Formats: sequence, C-alpha cells, structure tokens
Amino acid sequence: MIDIGQDRIQRRHSLGRLRYFGPLLVIAGIAAIVWIFNADLFAGEDDITLGPKSISAIVIVVVLVMGILIEDARRKYMRLNVQARRMGEMADRLSETVEALNDMNATLRANEERYRGLVETQHDLIMRLGTNGKLTFANEALTRSFGLGGDATIGQSFSPEVSDDEGSEPFDLDAVLLPPYRRVYDQRVRTDNGFRWISWEDVALRDPDGRILEIQRVGRDITDRKVQEQELAEPRDLAEAANRAKSGFLATMSHEIRTPMNGVIGMTSLLLDTRLTAEQKNYAEAVQESGQSLLTLINDILDFSKIEAGFLELEEIDVDIAGLAEKIAELLAPKAFERGIELVTQIDPDVPRHLVGDPGRLRQALVNLVGNAVKFTHEGGVVIAIRKMAEAKKTVTLRVEVIDSGIGVPPEKQKTLFEEFTQVNSSVSRRYGGTGLGLAITKRIVQKMDGQIGIISEPGQGSTFWFEIKLQRARGAVETQEENSLAGARVLIVDGNHVSRWVLSDHIIDSGGMADAVANGALALQKLREAAGTFEAYDAVLYDGAVSDMTPEAFAAEVRKDAALAGTRLVVSVPATRRGDTDDLKQAGFDAYLTKPIRRQSLQRHIVEEPESDIPEAVEAAAAAKPAAEVSSGPLRILLAEDNEINQMLALALLGKHGHQVTAVVNGAEAIEAVKKDEFDLVLMDIHMPEVDGLEATRKIREINGGDLDLPIVALTANAMAEDKQMCLDAGMDDYLAKPINEAELNKALEHWRPGRAAGPRV
Repeated sequence: MIDIGQDRIQRRHSLGRLRYFGPLLVIAGIAAIVWIFNADLFAGEDDITLGPKSISAIVIVVVLVMGILIEDARRKYMRLNVQARRMGEMADRLSETVEALNDMNATLRANEERYRGLVETQHDLIMRLGTNGKLTFANEALTRSFGLGGDATIGQSFSPEVSDDEGSEPFDLDAVLLPPYRRVYDQRVRTDNGFRWISWEDVALRDPDGRILEIQRVGRDITDRKVQEQELAEPRDLAEAANRAKSGFLATMSHEIRTPMNGVIGMTSLLLDTRLTAEQKNYAEAVQESGQSLLTLINDILDFSKIEAGFLELEEIDVDIAGLAEKIAELLAPKAFERGIELVTQIDPDVPRHLVGDPGRLRQALVNLVGNAVKFTHEGGVVIAIRKMAEAKKTVTLRVEVIDSGIGVPPEKQKTLFEEFTQVNSSVSRRYGGTGLGLAITKRIVQKMDGQIGIISEPGQGSTFWFEIKLQRARGAVETQEENSLAGARVLIVDGNHVSRWVLSDHIIDSGGMADAVANGALALQKLREAAGTFEAYDAVLYDGAVSDMTPEAFAAEVRKDAALAGTRLVVSVPATRRGDTDDLKQAGFDAYLTKPIRRQSLQRHIVEEPESDIPEAVEAAAAAKPAAEVSSGPLRILLAEDNEINQMLALALLGKHGHQVTAVVNGAEAIEAVKKDEFDLVLMDIHMPEVDGLEATRKIREINGGDLDLPIVALTANAMAEDKQMCLDAGMDDYLAKPINEAELNKALEHWRPGRAAGPRV
C-alpha cells in the first residue's frame, strides 16, 4: 500500500497554483511594458488604438505564454511518465509480494496439514487446554478413545472418570500452572474400552514473556506394562516373603543352635577348670575344640546367608588397619606355632594409622585369609603385608597381601576359588575341612568396599591372596612419621625360619639399621667372632628361641664367656606360651626378650636399649590376643533373666566364680518384679523368654520411676544377627553379648558397667 501524506498533497496543490500564476504575471508585465511604450498615444486622446509596438509586444507575450504553456505541458507529460513508470514498478513489487504471501500461505497450510496429520495419526492421546480447563484441541486418538465428538468438544471440559486404585492420580490443572510447569503421573481412567492405565505428561506452554497460553497434555496407554508389573509383583512379593522367612529362619536357627552350643562350650570350659586326669582333659579339650569348630561353621553359614539376602552393611568409623593386622597375627599365632610355622606382619612405615572404614568386616576378611593360609601351610610361614599403593588428599589406596609358603593352588582352581562352597580339593578323601564359604564371604566384603581381590599362586610354591581397597582418611588426624630409631645399628638375626629372617631383616632396615641373618647358632657365633673388633661388629643379636642346633641358654653362655663379645646386646624371641621362661633366659645372659609375633615398634624399642617398662609391649599385646578371664574388683549384685536351665546353670557358675551375688529369674515378668523390689548393679537379660520377652521387659523396666532408673541392662542372647543387636539397643538395653558366653567378654562387660565406671557404649 502506497501512503501519500496530507502535507505532500498540499505541497503539490501549491506548486500547481504557482504554475498557473506565472503566465498571469508575465501577461501583467507585458501589459505594463505596452503601457510604457504607448503612453503618448493614450495621453489625452479619446480613441485608443494599438500601435505596432503594442502588437509586437502582444505577439511576443502570446508566444511566450504559449511557450510557457507548452513547456508546462511537456513537464507534466514527463512527470506523468515517471509516475506511471514508478506505479508500474510498485505494481510489480506488489505482485511479487502477493505471490510470496500466497506461497507462504500455501506452505503454512501444508505444514498445518502435515502437523495435523502427524498429531492425528499418533497413538498417543494429545489435547490442549486453556487455563480455564476447556479443550482447545483434541487429536483423533483422544476423541476415539474417550468417545468425544471431534470439533464439537472444543470449548468443553475434559473430565473422564478416574479410579482410586493405588498409584492412580487425579487431574490437577493447578499443579502445572506453577514451576516447573510440568507434571508426569499415571492414571487409571475410564475409556470406551473400559478402564485403562494412561501415563500423562502435562506441560504449560508459555509466550516469550512467560505468560501461560495453554496446557498441553499428552497421554500414553501403559495398561500392558501395568499388567506385566502386576504379574511380576506376585513373584516379587513371594521372593520378598521368602527373604523375610529366610531371615526369620536364620535368626531362629542362630538362636536354637547357639543355645545348646552355649551349654556345650561353656560347660566344657567349666569342666576344664576342675581336676581331671590327662585322658579326661584330652577328651574335654576335644569336645571344646569341636564345639568351637561347629560354632565357626554356623557363623560362616549365617554370615553368607545374610550377605546373600542383601543385609551386608558397612560401618564408617575410625580404623587402624596396620594395628588390626598385628592383632590378628597375635590372635592366630598360637595356631601357627602349633603347626611349626611362623606368622609375621610386614607393614610399610608409610601406611596411615588413622583411616575410616569398617574394622569388624576388615578383621573378618583378614581372619578368613590368614586362617586359610595357616591351615594350608606346613613349613615356612605366613606373612601379612600391607602396602600403600596410591593416595589423594582425602583417600588412601592400600594393598593387603597374605603370603604363605603352603601347597599352592592349581591354575584351573583359581578361577572358582572365591565362589561359595568351592574348595581346592572337595573329594571325600580331602585332607582339609571347611565349608568353602570363607573366601566367598571375603570377596563379598571386599566388593562391598568397592575393592578388588585375587590370588597369585603356583602348586607347591605357596600363594599370595591379595585385596586392594580405598579408605577415607580420618578427619583431623595427623600422621606421625616413624623415626629411624635403629640408625647405624648392626643387628644379627638368628632364626631357623626363612620367612622370619626375611621379615625381621626388613623391619630393621626400615628402621634405619643394618641386618645380617643366619639360620643357626653355630653360624651366628662364627659371624660374631669374625666381626668382633672391626667396624662391622654387631651391636645386638636377635635370637629365636626355637633355633634347632643350640638352645638360647647355650648360645648366651657362649657369647658371655667370650670377652670380645661381652658388649653385644642379646635379645631372645619366644612364643607367648614360653612367657614363663623369660626370667630364666635373663639369668642365662639375655638382656631383653620379645614375644612372637614381633611388632616393629617393639623391635625398635628392645633391640638396642632396655625399655622403661619391665613388660615388653609385645608380651602385653600377646596376652590381650589370648585373653584370660578378667576379674572385677568386687562382687556385683546381678539379676539374671534366663529361661534355659542349662544356660542359667552356666551363667550362675561363671558369675559365681568371681563372687557376684546373682538373682535368677526365668521370664521377663519376674525380671520386672525383681527390679521393682530389689536393687541391682546390672541386669543380664535373655531375649526369648516365656510370658514377657527380654525386649518388652527392658521397655517396662525403663519406665520404672518415670524413666529415672539408672540400671545397665546387657542382652545375653543366642540371637547373633547384627539387626538383633540393634533391636536390643533400640529397646533400651545398654550392651549386647552373644551366646555362647565368652567368659572374658562377660567379665569385660561387667567391669565396664560397674557403677561409677561406665562411660558410654562399650567398644
């Protein structure tokens, strides 16, 4: 459209008036000229006639006027031609614009048809709603499914019947009008084909300014999927019920098996405390060992079943894995010494002592690996080695290796060795017992810690079982660097076991010293005498008490009578079973002694100088590894709630050994009444009892005196599952002891909860 402004029109009219006014001015000018030239003719005469000059002037004026008019006409013609040409160009442009608009309209119509075709042919249900909930669009699938009247439904509400089945949500237009302007939900809704499950997605469509224009709702029929889910739900529910039944069965089996086992092991322990003949003692010890083996078997089966059921949970608490390995070595060393082998630790000095992990599960994994290594090794020894593989600001990756010089594992067996119920030799004539669950449990534990586990082995060459795990550093912990306390010291190691020689030499070198090692006393004396008086003289000798060719006393006597060797420090190493011989060894000439397995810190303190304490740390650690019954400083008033006659007899005997005053009841109701009537220092509470169980009895006791009764309650139960312990603590108990009763653990608990001494949960 051409827009000519009003001011432009006015300018054109003004210019036109000027064109016509020009000739008039010319005529007036010519008239004035004629007047001037013929003034004498007009002066005083009545008749005025035009003179020749006037006629000439008139002719000239007419010619000029005609010329002006002709020129004006020519200009008008030229101007009209230009305007006509411009109008033609504008008409061409308008024609092109109209054609472009027609093309665009055609494209829009095609796109609209294409879009409509796509929408209409979709199996999904598509609609658009105004913010008032009225339909502005509905595709064919929607109208067909719900029997709507096509375009006649536009402007109507869409409100089909929605069932109240579980998981079926109603329409909620307001929910999609708020951020994030999207809602996805499932709905069981009535259609022309009956009730169907539809998965809807509502989206608010907004303009560039954020104003909501419409609501787009797209639905997909998921009835088949829901039917499949329901079909799978039944076996899933059955599987979950089976798992619950399995857990219940495990708990019941744990209780029912541990209850008589408590009597067998406990009574055998009491029997061994009486006067027996040598034959009777052997029989009793065999019964006790068999009972412990059966208990280990039960624990493995229950633990594996618990892992299989998905109940393996890890703690996140402080752990010293190096110290843990040393304690395990001390715990299992007696068994190794019985087999004539050594059990030692080789822990790199840079292994952090302050980490975060699950010490219980790490201990279980290590005990399984070390126990297996001891069982399958007949000569040499077993080494627990820990290396730092990598570290970051907050984490440390450690490699733990259990190295043995045992029978080895064939390559074809290594692939399946970590599977449950798998053994290297599973034939009826196999030499080694066991369930084959220990390694499977260890693998599951390591995997739960996001670690890796494996084996390196050759038949007859021993095995190395290893695992790598990443642990968090303990927050705020500061690691102390080990000093080279043996810097410059020369030590001669005398040990008949090549594994011990290797590890002890490594300890001394790591501590800054220099080490030589020989296998017997004769070679040791030879090297001492050769080095005496030279720069290579030895500062100390570490002599193993089990050296075959010369007793420690004989070796010390030889050294002490040689004046050249008089200044040499003599240290002897003995197993914990020979702690009673240490005074005789000192009298024989030894300056100090160490209890095997030897910790590096103890070696550093004892090899070059006398420690401040008369009792070496290694001796104390070994004693802790094989604890004796701890006796409290005085008798306690104890309430024992136990319904099993044999277990009650056992508990009374164990408590009576230390003079405790014990009141025994057989159910929870009697326990509640006893607490109300008498004063006690502590309650030992069984869980499974008639009338009122231990959990309910604990809750009732906690309500006495408005909950102000400060009375420690310790669970004494055959329920050994982790959830059982938590259940006891949740009921209000303070501590937990699992049957079979361990006398040392029982006495630790009694001492911990003694009035005035308890300081929180027992570790």
